[in-house]
Amino acid sequence: MPDTHLIPYRYPRSVPRSQRAQVLIDGAPITVLATGGGEVATCAVSGPVEVEVRMNRPVQGALIRPLRSGLVADASGTVLRFRLPGPMRLAIDIPGGPEVFLFADPPEERIPEGPLVRRFAAGQVYEVGELSLADGETVWIEGGAVVRGCLRAHGVRSITVCGRGVFDGSYYLDAGDRRRFLVFDHCQDIELRDLLLINAPLWQVVFGNCRGVHVSGLKEVGHAGSSDGIDVVGSSQVLIEDCFLRCGDDAIVIKSVDLTTHPQPEPFMWSANVEDVEVRRCTILAYGGAAFEIGHELQADLVRNLRFRDCDVLGTHHFGCTFSIRNADRACVEDVLYEDIRVEHAYKAFIDLRIIKSMWGRDPERGHVRRVRFRNIDWKRTRFNPGYTTSLIGGWSPEHLVEDVSFENIRIDGVPITSLDELELHTRHATGLRLV
Repeated sequence: MPDTHLIPYRYPRSVPRSQRAQVLIDGAPITVLATGGGEVATCAVSGPVEVEVRMNRPVQGALIRPLRSGLVADASGTVLRFRLPGPMRLAIDIPGGPEVFLFADPPEERIPEGPLVRRFAAGQVYEVGELSLADGETVWIEGGAVVRGCLRAHGVRSITVCGRGVFDGSYYLDAGDRRRFLVFDHCQDIELRDLLLINAPLWQVVFGNCRGVHVSGLKEVGHAGSSDGIDVVGSSQVLIEDCFLRCGDDAIVIKSVDLTTHPQPEPFMWSANVEDVEVRRCTILAYGGAAFEIGHELQADLVRNLRFRDCDVLGTHHFGCTFSIRNADRACVEDVLYEDIRVEHAYKAFIDLRIIKSMWGRDPERGHVRRVRFRNIDWKRTRFNPGYTTSLIGGWSPEHLVEDVSFENIRIDGVPITSLDELELHTRHATGLRLV
């Protein structure tokens, strides 16, 4: 093999491979996993490489997303070719074809060591069922390893779950006992990084009543209904960065909920205030849910200081929306910032900020929403958006308002809006809406 920056992952033969797509890096084939959410090619690269995607049918072209990557593929027959400048996480959008994802990681430099490290080695499949963590433990899944099951951490501190390998939720997807995938319950000081999650049965990653959370480099390809990306539930001091989330429901979710009142096998108590959450440099593709969802369940006094920055929304499909605060409980939601967000596709709703009653709420009292900032938002529209894609801002009553919402440098197809009417905005019990 000629000199290359490719670092392949060696997966076991028993892992299902794609029958629809092949991917070559610098002429060498890499594993393309077949998942319910698409075809997933994964490897590491240390520099620029040549990529070739071979499909099982002719292709007329493709869009490489996020569009800001500036990458353009040459199409010839059944083959797409482009140059990848280095580590990137991409969706290759082929008209009429399957979703193809290329996750080219940087080389792994932080190799965990020590007596509290549980290593899952490359080239093997591990059927773990429910994997439980204790204080101070590290779970390391090497690139090329596949772990099937789910994860539970209850009341523990200083834990790490990491590696370039695969955590596969199909162990519970078809077993008739669907459950949330990776759950951290009443934990403190958590690091979750670099894993590839596939075939999640329900919510993919949940932080319930946790403190001190750092998520980075996570890749998710979920497709099942209710496969939220990352649920921050009654948790505070949370940083989520550099993730790629393909979800069958909402992508980034902020909630506070007492599940002990819900009939289910895992009745968690996650009703607590949510404060100081930052999401940055993430790429989002949501089917049936919102890109950024605050609600519906907000059974707490305060949900505040939430920041969503420098993210790419590849699409919010079906009945989802891009920016959503749907307060179905008593919480006061305040000081929310959406900044430097690029939206490549939205259909049903663009902005949805409301105080509501819904089947998911439990509190008899309605809450509040105030001090919400939209700054530097770019939205690419299609001919299907005008007349169909709306924005909603609505309180519950004169006593339960949506208040003080500002819009600064909002661009549609690169052109700054000069009126909120350009967002097809409908309002009720809302004050202090302004374009600045």
